[in-house]
Amino acid sequence: MRDAPRSDELLDIARQALQQQITPQLDGGSRHAAMMVANALGIVARQLRAGSPQASECAALEDLLGHAPSPPSPTRLEQLNRELTTRLRQHGANAALDENVYRYLLATTRSLVEESNPKYLQEPAPPRT
Repeated sequence: MRDAPRSDELLDIARQALQQQITPQLDGGSRHAAMMVANALGIVARQLRAGSPQASECAALEDLLGHAPSPPSPTRLEQLNRELTTRLRQHGANAALDENVYRYLLATTRSLVEESNPKYLQEPAPPRT
């Protein structure tokens, strides 16, 4: 059994200390660098809480492209993304594919924004026109 705090909680503690205690004492480039580090710590903490976004993105792309599930990896994700873009270029506009691609891209984008800038998602997403 692991004791608290968990990895994501430790990152949050480090980020808060950096933001609240260290960054205010810095000026100029050092302050900017400290804020970038704090933001990176926040992103990593949110990724840890969310689980493996790479695995869910691979699974969603495999489903979209009609592939059997396979172990996720950065290479596999890159291959699937390339295949999607190639298919879109080759097939042009296709209403059914477009709607599925739209849903996939929206979900992926929301996931990325939840990691990098969760405050942005406090506003409702604009309707698709």
